[in-house]
Amino acid sequence: MVTEKWRFHCLHCMRVWEALYEARHADGGHAVAWRLDGVAAQPPWIDPVCQNCTSLRVKVLPAGPIVPRQR
Repeated sequence: MVTEKWRFHCLHCMRVWEALYEARHADGGHAVAWRLDGVAAQPPWIDPVCQNCTSLRVKVLPAGPIVPRQR
């Protein structure tokens, strides 16, 4: 089991939040079972909904430092 932090950004109300998911890899490493707060869940990038405004316009990124692009 691997714990992964994912960052969500609502493009409608601009709310940003993070969630910790557990990723359980099956033998061979290809199939993954996801859990959120101990409950079976879809992968973080499948149909995310804003917790604030219920918008479906949500961008999902693996958490970590966001580095601005150099011009």
